[in-house]
Amino acid sequence: MPSPLPPLIHVGISKSGTTSLQERVFAGHPALLCCGRPNHLTADYRAFHTALCLADVHRSRSGLIDRFLAERRAEADRQGCVMVLSDETLANGPFVSVVAQRLRRSLTDARILITIRNQMTSIVSHYVSHGYRLGGVPRSAQDQYVSFADWFDYQFEARYSVLARLDYANIVEIFSDEFGASQVTVLLLEDMAAVARAFTDPLGADLGLPADAVAERLTGPFPSPADSGRLHLYQRWRGPLAPVRRLLPDGALKVRLRGALDGFLVRGVRKQVTLTPEQRQRVHDRFADGNRRLAAAAGIDLATHGYPL
Repeated sequence: MPSPLPPLIHVGISKSGTTSLQERVFAGHPALLCCGRPNHLTADYRAFHTALCLADVHRSRSGLIDRFLAERRAEADRQGCVMVLSDETLANGPFVSVVAQRLRRSLTDARILITIRNQMTSIVSHYVSHGYRLGGVPRSAQDQYVSFADWFDYQFEARYSVLARLDYANIVEIFSDEFGASQVTVLLLEDMAAVARAFTDPLGADLGLPADAVAERLTGPFPSPADSGRLHLYQRWRGPLAPVRRLLPDGALKVRLRGALDGFLVRGVRKQVTLTPEQRQRVHDRFADGNRRLAAAAGIDLATHGYPL
């Protein structure tokens, strides 16, 4: 039995509810064949993903992309399922247009779902979940604590930073150019969190599922990905405390103490960060023009949820 609908590619922007959609809606549903999370750690998916996101791909790796997608689509046809490729890193790298072209070559009739989130809250979420610890740096500086003010300023100074992922208008235009604007659906995290019909109706249509069934899977509290204030504080002082930690003798006691410390750090109130008026203005100036363009092209209401306009 062939699949009832063409494949759906979910370009889940980071911090826009991608993991919740993958775990609550896409994974485990008998009418869907989900690629990506929670299957993103398998060897074949990792090889596919590496080839897909590289700037320059040798012919053999290009064939790997086509083969992986063809096999997943054939599997979906055998099961009579809708193939869903969901990955929050499809728009993370500097080669988004290349990724879109490669997907278009293999899945010419695919439909595109892009989930987005107000840039004001997304920037804060990036910091409290990941940004406060240095990454992509020499090992001696790895995981060092960075204040929000310093991290925020760096995002506006760096050639490529988190802000590129939040340029939703550019990402939507790239996929619209490849697949056609009529094939692209843009949905808001804010509507998903409210389990609003503005989210469940179009998502259900894209998946071939009743909107009520989608709403049922999305109902309930969403876990916060933000790290705790305790963990932020520990990260800030872990460097100066390193000599004290080294005094502990190796053995079972050290393992138990470390386990108890880890448990204490991850519990507690989530870290809270608030944008200053000056920071809010910088975010507005960076994204307002693109958001206005996106709202007009996609017919979505960004004003209600306070997006920069």
